[in-house]
Amino acid sequence: MGKLLEQLKDTNTKQKALLCSLKSSCQFCSGRGFRLLTRGAYTCAEVCSCVQSCSACFGKAQILDGKIASPCKTPSPVKLCGLINNAQIPARYTNACLSDFTNTNGNGKEILLKLRAWLNHFKTKEDQGFIISGPVGVGKTFILAAITKALIARGFKTQFIDFFQLISQIKACYANKQSEQTLIAPLIDVDVLIIDELGKGRNTEFELTILDQLIMGRYNQNKAIVASTNCSIQAKKETLTKNFYEIPLDQKSESQQSSMLDFGTLEDRVGSRIYSRLMETTISFELTGNDYRKQKGSSWTVH
Repeated sequence: MGKLLEQLKDTNTKQKALLCSLKSSCQFCSGRGFRLLTRGAYTCAEVCSCVQSCSACFGKAQILDGKIASPCKTPSPVKLCGLINNAQIPARYTNACLSDFTNTNGNGKEILLKLRAWLNHFKTKEDQGFIISGPVGVGKTFILAAITKALIARGFKTQFIDFFQLISQIKACYANKQSEQTLIAPLIDVDVLIIDELGKGRNTEFELTILDQLIMGRYNQNKAIVASTNCSIQAKKETLTKNFYEIPLDQKSESQQSSMLDFGTLEDRVGSRIYSRLMETTISFELTGNDYRKQKGSSWTVH
């Protein structure tokens, strides 16, 4: 009789723990087991109160089977909080989700289908990444933030960086007599590196050297890179110029001029060596559409 009571007690404990982290009625986490918040410049996460108050797992989101503890949800909400807090997703895009992408006056719907297909087929950190190009304001940064969150939800250690900001941080390291490797090494080691604004900057030898370290370091370890750029990925500079001047004057827009002439081609910006590695390890998407920032009352924030 005593053994039966112990078995019933153990089963009840497991059920309580499972309900704790998967409780769909929770108004704060909707069953995810964690909440998204903003702290300063970045998105952060904390284990939801529905997990913290669980009397069965005491906030650890684990089921104890004998002497073996296993997550009551995989990936564990505790692990996901750690991944999100280290990812440096911009606070502006805390709630970014592909299902909320609405800038579809260009080819947005088609690109979303391709992005979802890429996510579905991405199984390991060694799979191909992608580069998404397009003019300013069409939603590239929003998409990268949403992709970062989607990869983290599957347990991938993912890091979001703005390349221009990274350069500034490295220069600050020098001012504090620190090596740039304190910043670069962790970016090489993560499962997936998300680079926003690839090709942005003054294109100095210093900037290209830093980018080369990142790209080659990850290339040698067969690790995926996802990036956005305002530059044209495939076209040559001469083609960009020719195409732009063939557009009737009354049909030219600021976004066309910015993407086609001011930013040039990605190969021109990063050099043939880096460009070649990127083309080998990524697939390319070109996003079109209007500058969403100019639309008052837009429901989401884009870059």
